[in-house]
Parts: sequence; structure tokens; C-alpha cells
Amino acid sequence: MVFFIPLSLVMLAENAPYSCKDYYLKSCTGHRLFCKCWATPGTPRALAFFAHGFGEHCALYKDLIHALVKTEILTFGHDHVGHGRSGGPRTLVGSLDNCVNDIFKHIDMMKGKYPGLPVFLIGHSMGGVISVLVSLKKPRELKGVVVVSGGVTWNPEGATPFKNLNDQLQFVGIPLLILHGGQDKICDVQCARQLYRTSKSQDKRLKVYPDSYHCLFLEPEDIADEVLEEIRNWIKNRI
Repeated sequence: MVFFIPLSLVMLAENAPYSCKDYYLKSCTGHRLFCKCWATPGTPRALAFFAHGFGEHCALYKDLIHALVKTEILTFGHDHVGHGRSGGPRTLVGSLDNCVNDIFKHIDMMKGKYPGLPVFLIGHSMGGVISVLVSLKKPRELKGVVVVSGGVTWNPEGATPFKNLNDQLQFVGIPLLILHGGQDKICDVQCARQLYRTSKSQDKRLKVYPDSYHCLFLEPEDIADEVLEEIRNWIKNRI
């Protein structure tokens, strides 16, 4: 069951209002998931789900949302259980499999509303790990995955480790964009290199920003803008 909150407008960038709908879905754990959907001004060309990181929420990076929406990519996401305005004990994620199942539920709902559109998944940090798991479970559901600072061997306190994930990286076969900061102190850049090296995908790209840290979206403007443009163009070229 979906519970909708009245439609509101958000200002994602100066002089650029986009319609933003807030609503709730029921998690596979029984908790309420707080969801958001940012609509494109016209007919969308693609859908993009944003999977946020540990201790974050789905609407944290407005510049990313703006970059996607202005490229006619309808963007949506939800706060993982235990995060933001979703239910559950604070920052206690539990099994990452639950996060994966919640994302599939949300994607299926949006595909029902917008049939035939390609679906991309963008994951930051812990959301990057979850994105890899999603691509492993149902690769045909997605057109491509963007992993930003996602350490595939890293598990935050409060999240149950996903067993044998490293052994499964060889089965990641969908289009893959990996972006990582060379000075990241939270997720080792070697994790990004391992994912790139091990994945069987024939369409994959790794870009390391040597002087940048964990949150590439909050780097100085020249780097942050480059990251956004990289993501935007990568998706646009695969629609």
C-alpha cells in the first residue's frame, strides 16, 4: 500500500522548481519507508533510483537530483530503514538483503507508473554496496549502475555483512560506472579498483579523483561539477 502526501514544489537550484512528491511504502521488514520522487518538466526519458549512504537520507544531494531531472531523468528514492524519515531503530540497517528487496519494491511501483522506461541505479557509499547487490539479484531490471564511493568490502556497524560478496563480483555484468576519491578514508579506493577489475561487464568505467575524499558530491565546485556531469552524461548516453 502506498500513502501519498500532497504534491509540493521544491527548489533544487536557483530559478528551477521541479515537482516533488512525498509518499510512503511499506518495507519488507514492516516499517514505513519515506519516499520522494522528482518529476521532469516534460515526459521522462528514463528512471533513476538513488540509494543513499549510511547515516544519510535520499534528498541529501540536491545538485545530483537537479542534474538528473534537467536531463529528463525522473529521479526517485527512499530513506533506508532506520534512516531519515523512515521507520526503524536509528541507523540500524540489519540485513542488506532487506534494503535490496525494498528497492525492488519501489522500482516495480515506478515501472508500473512509467512502463517501458530504462531504469538506472545510483548508489553512494553504503548505497553503492546495495546497488551492486541489486545488480547481482535482478540484472535485467536495470539498464546500468553508478557506484559512487561504494566500498564493496565495507560494512558499517549495524549492518549484517553480505556473505561472499567479493566472490560474486565476477557476476556483475550490467553497464557500470564507478567513481571514487583517491583519498577516501571511509571506503578504500582499492575496493573500487577490485570491483572494476573483477566485474565481467563489457561496459564499465572507473574514474578515480586522486585528491578527493569520500563524498564526491561535496568536493570543491570544480570536482563536484565534474562528478555530476560524468554521471549525467553516462546515463544519457545509455538511454
